[in-house]
Amino acid sequence: MERFSVCTGLYKRYNDLARMEISKTKIGVVVSSLHEACQSLMWKGIFRVAKAKDVEIITFVATSQDRVDSLDLHIQIVKDFVQRSNIDGLIMFTGTIAEFLDAQRLEDFYKSFLHLPVVSVSYDIPNVPSIMPDNTTGVIDMVDHFVNYHNYKRIVFVKGPAGHTEAEERFEAYKQGLIKNGIAYDPRLVCEGTFTAKSGVSAVRYLFASAIHFDAVICVNDEAALGVISELKKRHKHIPIDVAVAGFDDITDAAFVLPSLTTVRQPLFQMGTSALETVLLQIERKYPQMLRIMPAHPVYRRSCGCFPSTIRKSTPPSEPYSLPVSEETVMERMLQKVGNILGEALDADDRKNPLVENIQKIFETFDENIKKLDERHSFLNSLDTYLFKVEGRSGNVDSLQILLLELSSYLSTFNMDMNRLANGNNLLQQAQVLLREYKLRAAQTRNMEEAAFGLKIRETSQKIITTFDPNRLKFTILEDFPEINIHLFVFALYETPFRITKEKWKFPEHSKLIVGFNKQTGAKGDESDKLVFPTKDLIPDKLQSDEPGAYIFMPLFFKNEQFGFVVFDYIDEQPFFMYEELRLHIGSSLKSSMMMHDLKIQSMVDELTGLYNRRGFVELSKKMIDSARRAGGKLLVFYADLDGLKRINDVYGHDEGDAAISGAASVLTDTFRNKDIIARIGGDEFTVILHVGDTLEPESKILLRLREKLDDFNSFSGRPFTLSMSVGSGYFEPSGTKSLDDILKEADNRMLAKKRKRYNM
Repeated sequence: MERFSVCTGLYKRYNDLARMEISKTKIGVVVSSLHEACQSLMWKGIFRVAKAKDVEIITFVATSQDRVDSLDLHIQIVKDFVQRSNIDGLIMFTGTIAEFLDAQRLEDFYKSFLHLPVVSVSYDIPNVPSIMPDNTTGVIDMVDHFVNYHNYKRIVFVKGPAGHTEAEERFEAYKQGLIKNGIAYDPRLVCEGTFTAKSGVSAVRYLFASAIHFDAVICVNDEAALGVISELKKRHKHIPIDVAVAGFDDITDAAFVLPSLTTVRQPLFQMGTSALETVLLQIERKYPQMLRIMPAHPVYRRSCGCFPSTIRKSTPPSEPYSLPVSEETVMERMLQKVGNILGEALDADDRKNPLVENIQKIFETFDENIKKLDERHSFLNSLDTYLFKVEGRSGNVDSLQILLLELSSYLSTFNMDMNRLANGNNLLQQAQVLLREYKLRAAQTRNMEEAAFGLKIRETSQKIITTFDPNRLKFTILEDFPEINIHLFVFALYETPFRITKEKWKFPEHSKLIVGFNKQTGAKGDESDKLVFPTKDLIPDKLQSDEPGAYIFMPLFFKNEQFGFVVFDYIDEQPFFMYEELRLHIGSSLKSSMMMHDLKIQSMVDELTGLYNRRGFVELSKKMIDSARRAGGKLLVFYADLDGLKRINDVYGHDEGDAAISGAASVLTDTFRNKDIIARIGGDEFTVILHVGDTLEPESKILLRLREKLDDFNSFSGRPFTLSMSVGSGYFEPSGTKSLDDILKEADNRMLAKKRKRYNM
């Protein structure tokens, strides 16, 4: 059957769809790792089209929590969730999933979804519409470039996983490129590898250990190429003078690594957009092209010996103006070239377009400032205004560079005195300085914003991982997640947790909501609502949005224990690493909470007060000390004693004495935070330990709140006694020489000193 024909299986799927009434189109996306460079760019393409077409997407992340490069624990779970989810179509990133499954398991995996409209990305599945990059032409062109432009002859190739379709195609293209250029294939120049930076490092080590001469390396992908560059630098080899390097994909890091990486640009974003459009065609009962090969083109940068395009573009245009030239001609050419870069049609007659008006102003002020030798601010101000108007647009800096080049060419067409010509050139130099400063400041601002946001994520993660109580974890989620642009979140546990083995996994029909919120609707929920919902729904009805969204589903694991799952919504431009990091810490915190529960069963809790006892205090303080060592900072310790307990027992009886102890415990609980450790370590003695952060309340404010809580108790308790406490405090440095016991003794002594002073002892 022709590869562009329609398979019989599609007819059945389309007939099934004809009977469906679709109110909101939902598309599932299965990825192996959302924050991996290639997958994230393809996913962005899916997201942009989905957003434009009001399509909901649910992304199922099929990696294990403790090993991002493994599918061992997740593959069956994710498959079951996809099969049971109420989705109308599915996009599989099959090429990346194929890295971790043998052929039979991969076939079993994708065949389980063929009852749905399915699209495969980066892997050609028979009788399934597939989106593939051209893995051949770009590599052959790269070999041509290495041989004919740079005269490299000993070209190494770092392979991908054996049997992987894309990897094998790129390797075959390398061999075809050698044949085309009359170079004999040398198997010693071929290094086994994967799609990881580690395989690039291993390849370089092998080549040097084997004393194999080589002058260039082409890698199966950019990650491997970055590994090659890293290892070559460690060996003090200059790239490209000593060894040239090229990759495949053109991930974001390729343009920013030093030296910038020559690569084959895979149309990752466009592959994502095409994948979503293809699955929507199937849902609409239209018959898409069964195999779409998308072009991939070389991008030549410094690592192969070429200079980046930003340097090449800094020379005057290859087609200079003819003499003489009119203002209309200059404006027409400027508007056309800027419009091409910005993706916007600019017409000189459209005076209502502020961008057209601004470019006209640039030209006019340049012309004026040439004649006014002492005046240049109006021209530079017009350039600054232009940068403001195009800020945030793709190609904004390149478009201004084009404008300056056109003005340079325009200047060369005039016969004028040397002073004015020098002034014109000086203006253009000033403009280049302005442009360089803008690029620098823009990069610094972006880095500052990313660093500030990254700090928020780390602070939230730190709170989660140092939380040992489910209530504290829920509080952190509800308070902090909206601050890092998470607008919808679901954290659910299965009714029965599983310790995973291949034989034991069974899809849980129901799950319990532990905590969740929808910022858009204001809905919140936790286990106190006793909300149990069908697991296949992923998001309980209470938290659903009417508008289509983009959701990320991740199973919750700790090693081989399966607890439940989390669902995040995605807001444009969010960093993908955030979701994996938060999932990891939630799983760890959950496990810690379970362990804490076990410890409580082992008599870690004081029976009378519900606070931790001495044993619980010792165990938990060790964890807090370890956390403080990792995060930095110190611990604040309070030592408190209940005043007059003996008198209360003697005058009012031991029941009232117990009530006084319980009352003191409730006052301390109300005074301190959920995440602080509060313990009763003796008959009438209590201690509190808390981590000191940058935003910790002053010690005096905490003590003032304690006095207020004591006053509240005495006002409303109805007890015959007056509750009073003496308190001492001290700071514990985890890296210091004093032990926690030493600090507790110091706090105890300060407490006793206050008590003596109060009673004039």
